[in-house]
Amino acid sequence: MRFFNTKSNIPLRGIFNTNSNIPVRAIVTKYSKFLHTVPQFKYIFSKKIIVLFKYTDLYSFESFKLIIDKHLDFGDTYIGIIKIKYEEDIYKMTGKSFAFNYNKDLFFLFDLVNQGLIKLSEIYGYTSEDIVYIQIILRKIDKKFLSDIQLDKHTMSNKTYNYLKKTKLFPLNDINVLENPLDNVIIDDNGYVSNLFINYKDTNIDWIVNVNNQNELLKNTKGYNIKIFDKNTQFFLKDSYPNHIIIAVSIKDNISIKEAFTLEGISIGFVKDHYFDNKIIREFNNNKTTFVENKPVINERNIKFNPIKVNKHKTKLVENINFGVIDLETYYDTNKQLSYVYALGLYTNLNNNEIPTTFYINKDTLDSFSLIYQLINELFKYKYKGYIWYCHNLGGFDAIFILKALYSYNETHKENPYVIEATFKDNQLLKLIVKKTVNNKLVYITIADSYALLPDSLKVLCSKYNIKYNKSILPYEFFTEKTLFYIGNTPNYKYFNIDKDSYSNLYTNMWSSKVETLKYLNLDLLSLYEVIKEANKYLHRYFDINFTKCLTVSSITYDIFFNKYYDNNIPLINDKVIYNDIRNSYFGGITEVYKPTNDKKETFYYYDVNSLYPYVSFNDMPGLNCKYKEFINYDKNLDDTFGFYYCDIDTPPPLIIFFFFFFLL
Repeated sequence: MRFFNTKSNIPLRGIFNTNSNIPVRAIVTKYSKFLHTVPQFKYIFSKKIIVLFKYTDLYSFESFKLIIDKHLDFGDTYIGIIKIKYEEDIYKMTGKSFAFNYNKDLFFLFDLVNQGLIKLSEIYGYTSEDIVYIQIILRKIDKKFLSDIQLDKHTMSNKTYNYLKKTKLFPLNDINVLENPLDNVIIDDNGYVSNLFINYKDTNIDWIVNVNNQNELLKNTKGYNIKIFDKNTQFFLKDSYPNHIIIAVSIKDNISIKEAFTLEGISIGFVKDHYFDNKIIREFNNNKTTFVENKPVINERNIKFNPIKVNKHKTKLVENINFGVIDLETYYDTNKQLSYVYALGLYTNLNNNEIPTTFYINKDTLDSFSLIYQLINELFKYKYKGYIWYCHNLGGFDAIFILKALYSYNETHKENPYVIEATFKDNQLLKLIVKKTVNNKLVYITIADSYALLPDSLKVLCSKYNIKYNKSILPYEFFTEKTLFYIGNTPNYKYFNIDKDSYSNLYTNMWSSKVETLKYLNLDLLSLYEVIKEANKYLHRYFDINFTKCLTVSSITYDIFFNKYYDNNIPLINDKVIYNDIRNSYFGGITEVYKPTNDKKETFYYYDVNSLYPYVSFNDMPGLNCKYKEFINYDKNLDDTFGFYYCDIDTPPPLIIFFFFFFLL
């Protein structure tokens, strides 16, 4: 496989890395428009032309062409945009501005309209029934201007063509093209040009005076270089629409520096040409183009990305200890066929003698919601101000019962309801913030999911962190509305997920549902608290981050990397064109080929490779200093390439593919 160009005037292009070993990150921002690259030109466009279509006019190319023929002149080139009006006075643009030639590119325009409608449908969900009309707004581009910069439809989307057209007024071969230098030049005693007299429209002007006026006006402007010319500089008057311009040329050691000015002394661009035996390299701003036989072959542009800015945490002497844990236990109501909370509790470093605060359901009312209100009101107390609370599997279990109770309360207490804010990731609840006015003050609590930070069962976590508490067992299915206050023999063996010997050790004739539940609940609270306490200590001691600042394992990893290892070398890609070039090169999905049959019943082996991402991260990665390259009429070999590429691929014809696939079978 190789890179090659099959379509005229469409270069291969890519972004190449020059240093760093880290991956690209991308953010989209604004980008410049085409006309910003053509300073000092006026009267380029004619009056605006508005062409209106119904959606049915796009049913065929012929009907589309009939309408276009009424408005546009054959052979002319236009620049335009496409807008769609939908019902309720909603207008949407299909994309950025474009250019096309009515002699060549009407199919291009027809396809552009249809692709724009598809894109808007995918983004906003609009259908053809929503369309009021389609509007193409066009302006004809002056033919004299076109002859100067040779505009084509790729100009709007391709920076190299913009660059080549901007530098076209600077000829590559000075000897053959630049003739008759201006001779009314006066050199001062220091060897610099002091005067250049030009007769323009029967008026004599000293052009150097105009340049000096611009120097005085702009001398304090950042990035402006004072314009002075030595005795070796030659000046040429060039007729460039709509005004004449002056080109100053200085040649030394096979290097030619050319700068263009208006007659008012305003610089409108310069190039530096390096002459070699078989090629010319032109530098313009940050661009460099190689020409062979006066044709562009390779264009490249240095790109300096700014690094992603990260505010690192300030190291604190001790970890944050203002956290607590909560847990709920539920029973199954056989009449309502729903689960309800019957016991809950909390534990923090403020609890004395390692005794959690617990609540058990009222025997007379069996009011599950009131239990949750008691818990929330306890958490609202001033002594817990600034605490963050953890439930293990908040999003998958506890939050269901908490939110149901709070929303039920709000239906009957609209004057002072609970205000609930939720944080989700991938449809998984990570955090709840519950607010309420208490004694004329707004108070709030934060409940997070510890399972998102420590994705293991509590039993496994206790073992990993060597916690002194062991998670107990409880016969969950035994608990119904009839057994919440049961006292008697230990429930039947079938309710316990243990072997018979372990069950025998548990058996008693004074087994109490309430006592056993609270014992189980206490152990869960104490063990979860100790696990989080140890994890918090570890992260602070080795990485200077607080467990309580994170919501997921990914956020812990993110904080560790950026707080301890980040060296301000991940590029922030805030140029839309560069972002799109990179983004369009990413493709996902399985790329394997399988034999679909096994008639001979042979043994097949499937091999997989693990940890490819860590492996690849040891290789070079795009960094802050990159190059944007475009290959024009040039074959690029894969062996010496690295980066992101846009290219045409030479693939085998269909017949060869068929036989190749048949051979695999």
